Amino acid sequence: MTNARGHAAVGNFPGSVFVRAGLILLAAGVLAADDSPPAVVVLSPPAGPMSIREWMKAGQWVEKRGRAGNFKVEEEALHLVSEDDSVLIGTGRGFPIDPSKTSLLAFECKVTVLPGGTDLTKADSDDCAFRVYVAFDHGRSLLGVPDTIAYAWSENEAVDSLVQSEHFDNLKYIPVVQGKAKLGEWVTVERDVAADYARAFGVARERVPPVGGIALKIDTNNLKGKAESFVRRVEFRAR
Repeated sequence: MTNARGHAAVGNFPGSVFVRAGLILLAAGVLAADDSPPAVVVLSPPAGPMSIREWMKAGQWVEKRGRAGNFKVEEEALHLVSEDDSVLIGTGRGFPIDPSKTSLLAFECKVTVLPGGTDLTKADSDDCAFRVYVAFDHGRSLLGVPDTIAYAWSENEAVDSLVQSEHFDNLKYIPVVQGKAKLGEWVTVERDVAADYARAFGVARERVPPVGGIALKIDTNNLKGKAESFVRRVEFRAR
């Protein structure tokens, strides 16, 4: 069928209704996808050979405790080592993050050496081979420690348990890998930080404060042992 100007009158063809409906749904799907906030990549594999100082400067990482001079930047990962010391590095690049929109924390880590004899519930034996700290913009004061969740590779504590730190009452540990079963293997961890904060601090999900920064830690200063781990990706994205 053609109209008065000789063009195909597709609008009068019943099948065109389904074509238009399909295009509308496709467009809606694209728009919905575009509404999702972009992922915030906190740590990614290095672009090429560089020193740990160069890597930290490029990613705006700073030493929060101890010295990261023994860390190494390898081809696909950051290599963390500890021997009778405690090193904490952190960054605020890409923050704050709204947990109502971007609440999924994802990271890839590998532990090759555990300190041995650790206990997350005790201040004098809570050494770790790998830990990711998520700090929230809510604390007692400007000088106080912010509410913090530390996702840990534990030796004894059960995965997904909630462990109170003896150091600070607003520091909570959540083990994400336990023991030696996955030693030497790359492990992918995904956590809904808004849900974890709500559980850890007893608030409704909609009242979870923004994420203000992140840190990585390895330490063996309490038990005087050794630890080694690797991390190649840390990011936040929409749940």
